[in-house]
Amino acid sequence: RNVLAGTLPMATHLRQEVVDDRSTWSKMVVVRGDRPDAAAILTHFDVTDELTSIEELQVALREAEWLRQALDDYAQLTITDRKGKILEVNESLCELSGFAADELVGKNHRILNAGDNPRGLWMEIWKTLSEGRVWSGEICNRRKDGEFYWVEATFVPYVDPHGRVEKYAALRFDITDLRRSKLELERVTRRLECATKGARVGIWDYCPRTRTMRWDATCHELHESQGAAGDNMLPYLLGLLGEEDAIHVPAKLDTLADRGEGFEATFCLTLPRSGIRYMRVSGTPEHDENGEFWVTGTVRDVTEQHLAEERLDLAMRNARIGLWDWHVKTGETYFSDTFYTMLGYAPGELPMKVDTWSDLVRPGPQGRSSFRPRGYHRPHRRSHRFVPQRASRAEERRGVDLDPGRGPGDRTQSRRRRAARDWRAH
Repeated sequence: RNVLAGTLPMATHLRQEVVDDRSTWSKMVVVRGDRPDAAAILTHFDVTDELTSIEELQVALREAEWLRQALDDYAQLTITDRKGKILEVNESLCELSGFAADELVGKNHRILNAGDNPRGLWMEIWKTLSEGRVWSGEICNRRKDGEFYWVEATFVPYVDPHGRVEKYAALRFDITDLRRSKLELERVTRRLECATKGARVGIWDYCPRTRTMRWDATCHELHESQGAAGDNMLPYLLGLLGEEDAIHVPAKLDTLADRGEGFEATFCLTLPRSGIRYMRVSGTPEHDENGEFWVTGTVRDVTEQHLAEERLDLAMRNARIGLWDWHVKTGETYFSDTFYTMLGYAPGELPMKVDTWSDLVRPGPQGRSSFRPRGYHRPHRRSHRFVPQRASRAEERRGVDLDPGRGPGDRTQSRRRRAARDWRAH
């Protein structure tokens, strides 16, 4: 009626259902006819593609707005022209930098530069952007109050239809706390490296799953492996060990890792330049940040200590000197191997306790030892008669250790001494 009454033409969209549950849209336009036999003219146009495109565009705009909101909440955004003048900033950047938006817009991007970045960094950034490529990296910025902060930045160029960079967007994520933690970790690592290098203690890692072993610099130095190729040092280590150790060490490491047990042991190695050396190795199983199981430990050269202990043990065996150590408070007692063999027993055959000593002492006016703590506060010497598997007379001599809580000493057979005195007398 409106059209026939002479008002403006009418236009509307009509939805039509077709097969396969698909809909089509048409645009109907009604205009007044200019002939007596045509009161009105209706025209239909298929606008399905047009309306679908509009709907998809609206969805894309809503998603873009949603992403923009997410960026505003978690990232700092600046949009800059190709000369470096700031065109737009978001609220997150203002909060982090301490600048208001009107203090940044229109200013050069250098207002945020801390001046503490590597030389040539900005030249590299501008060169990358001018070529239409994306640049990412860490940048040190400065707040309005002068305090430095670190960001993980990504610069994305916007290229016009002619291939020229018109502007670019910079996304920044605050990594100041992460950067400080990283620097602190580096400082701790350097101090640890200095300490281990000064003490000549190497650090190693072993992965049971892949059977790979990693060494630090001191570990390489101790094993004279500077020329060895590859990151896995296990094959090199096995080549330094004796045949028996080379067979059992990997399996032993795997077993300890499965049990979650630590270990400490001394190994004999044949190094390329220094020859035979003794290494004291300790390890502890642990999980890394990825859940991978590793055995981490230390190694140090104990060759001099090992040889000194061997010489001392050999000297005491040849001199037939037996050592004992009694902890008065705990009752813990130690007897050396020579102590056992001097009495005709195999090493470890008798229990290491004070009662063992008392049971072996032959009763008599000078024989029984009371083991009273008050009598062991100063060095002294006594002679005892023992009841071993083969009879002998022994002399107990108190050591020079004045610790009132310990009672170390030695036991020597006196027959040889009496024979020496008789020989000198004649």
